[in-house]
Amino acid sequence: RRLKVEKLLSRFKIMIKKFQENDIKVVILLAPLHETFLSNVPKTEHDKLYSIVNEIKNEFNLQVYDFQDKYADLPIWMDVTHVAYHKNSMIYSEDIAEKIILEINELN
Repeated sequence: RRLKVEKLLSRFKIMIKKFQENDIKVVILLAPLHETFLSNVPKTEHDKLYSIVNEIKNEFNLQVYDFQDKYADLPIWMDVTHVAYHKNSMIYSEDIAEKIILEINELN
């Protein structure tokens, strides 16, 4: 399993490097997760994810937008893996749109 993660991480870094070489801005978005999902992920796995994200962030000087627990306990979930499509769930879409606009404005 460790070898597979290292291989995927290596390929991900190659992709980021290629994007940056071609003046394509890269940001990392950590998608929101339901409280049930978050509470069942072992702390060690959570720490590993953040270690990898921080490594990539620092190596490539990337912006990271972390939404993992921002909406965890809000009533916007269809199930533990999907934000539902209804008026209350638009908060996530609005936050993403705000980050996209912010990134576009920084390019200009």
